[in-house]
Amino acid sequence: YPDALVTGYKDKDGNIHWITTPSSMHVEMRLGENDFGSGGVIGYDRSSLDIEYIKNYASVENMVNLNVKTGGVIGTIEQSHESIVNVSNVYNYGSVRGMKQVGGILGRTKFCTVNMKDCTNYGEVYCQSGIVGGLIGAIYDVRELETYFTHCDNHGHVYTSGTTGAGGILGQFDSTKNVTAYFNDCDNTGVIEKEGATAPVESNKIGDFVGNGAGGGATGSLNYYFDMCQSYGTSKSSNGFVGNGGTVVRITNCLDATGKVT
Repeated sequence: YPDALVTGYKDKDGNIHWITTPSSMHVEMRLGENDFGSGGVIGYDRSSLDIEYIKNYASVENMVNLNVKTGGVIGTIEQSHESIVNVSNVYNYGSVRGMKQVGGILGRTKFCTVNMKDCTNYGEVYCQSGIVGGLIGAIYDVRELETYFTHCDNHGHVYTSGTTGAGGILGQFDSTKNVTAYFNDCDNTGVIEKEGATAPVESNKIGDFVGNGAGGGATGSLNYYFDMCQSYGTSKSSNGFVGNGGTVVRITNCLDATGKVT
């Protein structure tokens, strides 16, 4: 079953905001099926209502099921292709450990567009064998033409034992359409790496902001636009902002203290 401190399953009419979970709590997934989620506040979310003003201090762990998506705040959000979910003023401070698709705030989105504003991860985020992101592990099969990250930061250590992608904000982006992800005034100060590798390591799926920029099975064009973003972290690859390309990567008014973006 989906697992979380506040609700394992949030249906289409569910509305959760102004929640703070304590650091003394721990969420540990023991069972689960495909597409289930494990999170500090919400396990599996089927609502398109906005998610806002949440702080998670609890640790979250799923080391038993590859099919369960794991997030510091939300395990997975699944909605129709035309749905847009806005996530704002959400913060994760707890450690997050998962097996396949893992994010500091959100493990995976499925079909719907999720826009994030004023969201920050401070916790350590680890994925055993799959995709990991400081804020979102994976965006899967999104169909809207644009998605936005505004004033979103990662300050946590983000790392994987696998080879499928690690990013300071987003682990992997997939779509069958031509989609652009906009990053406005976002910062990364965390170390982004493949576990056990020595720096500098050449990995085409590790990036300061986006890991697997070409997607896991994308057939559309995936474009990334960065404006007023800053990277102070140590991404243990030579890729800079985006690992594994993307159709178009445009960087303006940004600071890269790592020296990988020119």
